[in-house]
Amino acid sequence: MSQPEFKAPGPGTWELEQTHFGRPATRYVAGVAGEPLSRGFGEGTKRYGLLLDTMRLRFVNDFCYAKFIPVGAPENASGPPPRPIFMLLTRLHPEIRRRISAAPDVISKKLWREDMRLWDEEFKPDSIARNRRLQDTDVTALGDAEFLAYLEDVKANAIEMFYRHHKFTVSSSFPVGYFITKVQEWTGLPSGEVLGVLKGAAPISRGIGAPSLERLRAALVERGITADSARGRPAQQVLDSLRATAGAGEALQTYLDEVGYRLVSGYDMADKYALEMPEMLVGTIFGAGASVVDRAALSFAGAPPAASEPGLVRGHPGSSGVARGVARVARTPADAARIGAGEILVTQMTAAPWTPLFARIAALVTDAGGALSHSAIVAREYGIPAVVGTGHGTALISDGDTVEVDGDRGIVRILTAS
Repeated sequence: MSQPEFKAPGPGTWELEQTHFGRPATRYVAGVAGEPLSRGFGEGTKRYGLLLDTMRLRFVNDFCYAKFIPVGAPENASGPPPRPIFMLLTRLHPEIRRRISAAPDVISKKLWREDMRLWDEEFKPDSIARNRRLQDTDVTALGDAEFLAYLEDVKANAIEMFYRHHKFTVSSSFPVGYFITKVQEWTGLPSGEVLGVLKGAAPISRGIGAPSLERLRAALVERGITADSARGRPAQQVLDSLRATAGAGEALQTYLDEVGYRLVSGYDMADKYALEMPEMLVGTIFGAGASVVDRAALSFAGAPPAASEPGLVRGHPGSSGVARGVARVARTPADAARIGAGEILVTQMTAAPWTPLFARIAALVTDAGGALSHSAIVAREYGIPAVVGTGHGTALISDGDTVEVDGDRGIVRILTAS
């Protein structure tokens, strides 16, 4: 059998994109993601006067590669131009000149406030309505032609959501990055300490299903339903039983309508959604993790290589604070479902559906991401320490190790090996 050949998908510098595609992508997503992502991100960078034009995605043997495109750069550019050439471009290149001229208005007019209004009042409600319409369609009642039309609607909606998400990427990142930079200039404090003051600044980051989850938990308490009722029973059986319980069943369905079809294990259509992970749902509902879910059925396998600095893993400060606990290495949501209260989640990255797990972990360590990643933002909202962007934390930390996570310095110490 011949080995697949990996060739650059075009001129210039391409990097393997592992934050969103940690494994080969499906052909479906590879066919719909690239153009709207590039278009939306490009609109954002242009609005904010950035000299970064956009980002492009290409797939080689189903692996995703990304390339950042500076304004005015030739296709084969592999780095910044010499300083004299760059200074000349700032005076002669029309688009570079326009962006440099527009950049001061970003700060003086606080463009992100208008973008927040557009998202909250227009794009977000419309996106929810579009997604809910597709979710509520009974596909079993559709004829062949209607079903094919429905699939085209799903595809068009996916393209539009890729575009909308990346259109607002700069809007959501720029003001936070600007704040961190200025505070560091004024105080000389490390970024980890600066980020600490942002705890509680974005409650929505706790997850879109958080209010309905709290109402569900209140309904369970009112009816005397505790984690004990779930212990030792198959997770799907627990959910079915709750559905049939007067008062609790309605609250459960409302919660599942919000989160049930959200992707859990990644960003591809082949990844599992929440309803396919009943163990994780039950653990989240009862906030019990390992006390409900059988650890033996969710084992982790894999031997890590030796660390370059024995006992020390370095990353970036994601959320301030220091915590000690038992590390649980979770490469999939199934792994994550077994995490008990007070343990430390070590994973490649987190996505929105992982958010409920933050309510019971003591700290977070990730391979990918930075101070403005999902992992870091949500960790700050829950007030737990986080070290992000370690590169190989999931390989250097073993399941069961006792570790200390220092979110101020971006360091994880392995105190006791498992």
